[in-house]
Amino acid sequence: MDKYFRQIILFISVIIVQVIVFNNISVSGYINTYIYILFIILLPLNTAPWLQVFSSFAIGLTLDILSGTIGMHAAACTATGFIRPFLINTLISKDAEPGAIPGVYFRGLGWFVTYSSILILIHHMIYFIIEKGGFIQFGSTFLKILASSFFSLTLIVMLAILISNKRDRAKY
Repeated sequence: MDKYFRQIILFISVIIVQVIVFNNISVSGYINTYIYILFIILLPLNTAPWLQVFSSFAIGLTLDILSGTIGMHAAACTATGFIRPFLINTLISKDAEPGAIPGVYFRGLGWFVTYSSILILIHHMIYFIIEKGGFIQFGSTFLKILASSFFSLTLIVMLAILISNKRDRAKY
């Protein structure tokens, strides 16, 4: 029950911070920071794939409703949630604790940065390509994907370190 409660609190918290703070910050039109992806990144390992996709869709749809976007977050999050189980199976051996949360202290900072980078890049590619309506202005879209991914990753790693629990930190 504790893990479910933590996930609900994380869902609500990242949505509130995203809508109130980060939706109002855009640097030169090229950097948009999306920290709500942290919710998808930190879903427990034993979360059923259908629930990962549904949870990802739910956070995307919630952000779309609160931000006035037309399904762009829902589409990007749903695709990210769909790819996540395959990525987890690729990056983690079968000996991993089933209910573990793949945070910073799960396999180390390097592993977390790699894992998060892939999910963030997937999310941002889908989001910004939908935003532009396809591959129009590919150069500026690609720059926006890279810049936004870098800043999102930086903040997500810092947040993941801040919200990790003491039990996870004690292992390292």
